[in-house]
Amino acid sequence: TLSVAVNAVVGGSPLDNLTFHGSALRTGWYENETILNTTNVRPATFGQVGALAAPAGMPALGKVYAQPLYVTNETAADGQPHNLVIVAGAAAQIYAFDETTRVVVWHHGFTDPANGIRQQLWSDSGCPDINPDDGIVGTPVIDRTRDALYVVVATMENGVAFTRLHAI
Repeated sequence: TLSVAVNAVVGGSPLDNLTFHGSALRTGWYENETILNTTNVRPATFGQVGALAAPAGMPALGKVYAQPLYVTNETAADGQPHNLVIVAGAAAQIYAFDETTRVVVWHHGFTDPANGIRQQLWSDSGCPDINPDDGIVGTPVIDRTRDALYVVVATMENGVAFTRLHAI
C-alpha cells in the first residue's frame, strides 16, 4: 500500500507534477507556488488523504522508488476528465488512480509471465540496494503536448536482460 499526500490544501487548486521534483531542473522548488504557506500547511489541512494499492486480481506494484506524478484534468478512456495520481512500481507496473475516488483509471504492465517476460530482480542486475524487484525505479516523465508518459523499464525476456525507454 502506498500513502500519498495529494491536493490536501483546503480550497487549493491542483498543480500538475509531471516529472521528478516537478521541473526540468529537478530541484523540487516550485517558484510559482502561491497556495502553500505557513498558515495552511498544518496537520488539520495538509497531509495524507488516503492510501493507494493495486486492486485484488491485478498485478502488484512492488516497491515504489519513483516519485508519484500528478496530472490534472486528464481525459481517460471513459471520456471523463480525471485528476490522476500516477504511480510506477518496481514490479514493472504503472497505475493511474483517480485522485478523488482512488479507483484505477488505467494500468499498464510491462510483464508477461506466460511469454517469459518478467521484471528484473536485483539478482539479475547485481544491485542489492534495490530488492527484490528492479523493474521501474526511476520517475517517469509526462509530456502533455504529446499526450505521452515516458518510462525506463528493466525486464528479463526469456533469460535475456533488457532496459528500454517506453512511451505510453
